[in-house]
Amino acid sequence: MRNLRLERAQQMLARSPEISLTEVALEAGFYDLPHFDKAFRERYGVSPSEFLRRKALDPSAPRRRRRRRSA
Repeated sequence: MRNLRLERAQQMLARSPEISLTEVALEAGFYDLPHFDKAFRERYGVSPSEFLRRKALDPSAPRRRRRRRSA
């Protein structure tokens, strides 16, 4: 069951990087952020925030478009 929760959390982070880690943890079925962080590290070898950082640096990851400021 834990692995399914972690897979769901990993998918949520990959699809919606702007979502809060606490929200991901709760939606995936973890009762708090520290418990989720520890389980995620054990499974994937990085923290959830590091996973997001690496995903943001990945050139093949879809990027959000920036709005142009009007002058």
